[in-house]
Amino acid sequence: MNRPLRLMIIACFVWQAVMNLAATGVYAGADFDDGTSLMFLGEDTDVLTLATRREESAAKAPAVAQVLTRQDFWDRGDTTLADVLAYQPGFFMAPKEYGSRPYLRGIPESTLFLFNAVPLRSEASKGFHPIDQDLSLAGIKRIEIVRGAASVLWGLDAFSGVVNVVPLTGTDFQGLETGVLTTTDEDARQAYINVGGNGPWWSGFGSLTLGTGGGKGDRATVVRFWDGPNGAPVPVTDRYGSDHPDSPNTLDLSGNMTLGKAFTVSGRIARNRTPYVLSSADKDLSWIEERRTNTEHIKADFQKALTLDTSLKASAYYLHLAPHTRIIDRDFSQGENTLYAETVLEKSLMTGRGLITAGASFKKTQVEEALIWKNYFPDYLGPDNTAFLPVYATKDFDHSLSSAFVQYLHKTKSWDAMAGLRWDVHNEYEDSLNTSFGLVWHPTDVFTMKFLYGTSFRSPYARQYAESRSAKKLEKARNFSVQAVWRPNARLSGEVTGFFTKICDHVMEDPFAGVSLANEQKFVGLEASARFHLTDSLSLHGNLTALTHSGPDEVYRYTEYGILGPGGDFEETIVDLTYPFDVGPKTFGNAAVLWTPTKHLSARLRLRSFSEMSLIYPRGAARDNAPDVWLLDLDAAYKDFLTPKLDLIAAVTNLTDRDHEIPGTYSMIDGRPLTLHLHLRYRW
Repeated sequence: MNRPLRLMIIACFVWQAVMNLAATGVYAGADFDDGTSLMFLGEDTDVLTLATRREESAAKAPAVAQVLTRQDFWDRGDTTLADVLAYQPGFFMAPKEYGSRPYLRGIPESTLFLFNAVPLRSEASKGFHPIDQDLSLAGIKRIEIVRGAASVLWGLDAFSGVVNVVPLTGTDFQGLETGVLTTTDEDARQAYINVGGNGPWWSGFGSLTLGTGGGKGDRATVVRFWDGPNGAPVPVTDRYGSDHPDSPNTLDLSGNMTLGKAFTVSGRIARNRTPYVLSSADKDLSWIEERRTNTEHIKADFQKALTLDTSLKASAYYLHLAPHTRIIDRDFSQGENTLYAETVLEKSLMTGRGLITAGASFKKTQVEEALIWKNYFPDYLGPDNTAFLPVYATKDFDHSLSSAFVQYLHKTKSWDAMAGLRWDVHNEYEDSLNTSFGLVWHPTDVFTMKFLYGTSFRSPYARQYAESRSAKKLEKARNFSVQAVWRPNARLSGEVTGFFTKICDHVMEDPFAGVSLANEQKFVGLEASARFHLTDSLSLHGNLTALTHSGPDEVYRYTEYGILGPGGDFEETIVDLTYPFDVGPKTFGNAAVLWTPTKHLSARLRLRSFSEMSLIYPRGAARDNAPDVWLLDLDAAYKDFLTPKLDLIAAVTNLTDRDHEIPGTYSMIDGRPLTLHLHLRYRW
């Protein structure tokens, strides 16, 4: 039996189960009651859609969930998604030469980032993360966060968690807003405009951000390399010099239009150019690389109430991604095109106490010119190499993924129970079965406990499609979380979450060393956060994450060199490269005091810290360690500054201008010095 037919049969069984439950359920004539009361601008401060695919309170959702409203980040001086997540439990945003590398619960590049439920990811490289200046927050309504496996509803790559960036709509925002942002970090500047409106049968919103500057002023010593005579590198006499990277620039245009209550079309166009300098381990050689990315997507959503307690949702999107990389003086380009379609049926049962969500989806992706390195590029830059260029190849591939999923949530007075199942059928790799189970105990209004289990899978690397020796197994994570939430009154709240994650068939990809041998990794950790309002104008809040890790070292089978044998066959010399799993800091957190003396003025002092980190990469002969870092930040917001509708937001990062080093790609790099950020906006 072929895979599409199997999927169709499963979808039919899912549909039949839904219809049977609908027939036996008590028809209440009312929607599923999640306890969420919609507030100003159509949103509750705690509402999210990630846990069950419908709006509900994060506190009551069957997930370790969190919601950040526009006031939480845009009014506080955090202008990038990386800045926002850096202050959240479980997340560590590691600064790199090219931007930020995200860690969640000790696992790098394991978070599925979404923009209005459309993935912000590359099928060819897990190192693609538009979470810095390449994603504007100017038009964002809220940021939804789920920590823990979420693959049942969101599919592959919801590995350690999901972050969904939800844009404003014409219902949320009417009128015109303009703003400018500037920093002392290499004179970075941004300007944006938001426009929105609605009518009896329509609503629409659009946001445009333009940015430039903000590049690092590091110097490169290798200025030419690729275009030497007779297929050799540029001669040593012409290879070295002095050069600086150009300034980066960004464009981010997004918008949405809703007709009636049923149909919405939305989209985003983004252009980003980020030049940066990389240095060898001993910093005797440095060179310029550049990442340029063109991204476009268009999405259509349709929803219809079939009966008073049954609704149908359908969505489809087309995503085009064109990443370009320039290494010294050569360009490498690739393209990705993805088509996705999904249908979801929701059914409320037993007078609103039960909710079943069932659906099916199909995704088709084509990748052109995926770059696959055969040698370790930095080894070729030194003066001792006069004859050889590093070997690389490009690979075209396309793959499809068919999925069927179902999740049931049942609520009682003191307990909520959830169970979910998803089957993914991949045309290249093994089929995967995702499961999720959850219990939410809320004996009183002030105390809640959540017991959650889920599995998730991670999509293959581009190199795995190209290498026949790669196992046809997907990387799998099993996650168990227990969370206790205590909110005795409006002034005090706190939560503690313990988690355990086990990764099976784990592999990592280094751009030059290849894909590591499969192994098993385990993580155990604790996340704690609290908020206390001392007075009506003064509050304290903070969070702490601590984790431990166990597992073998990563091992790469690396082709060190190759020669032609006596018979004319190409003989490779293969060596094992071994290095530890990169877990990032094992302890990190922040604490803050917020002062709001008037409704127009607020100020916040934040202390953030992260523990020792190691510089880890496959060819590193030694391990450089960066010590613990403590940094102080300050931000202030003045609404109706000088004149009504004019707001001024100022922030200072690294207030004490503390010198500190952090691991870069191949060498230690300097952390960001004292930096001033200014944001001026006007509501017309």
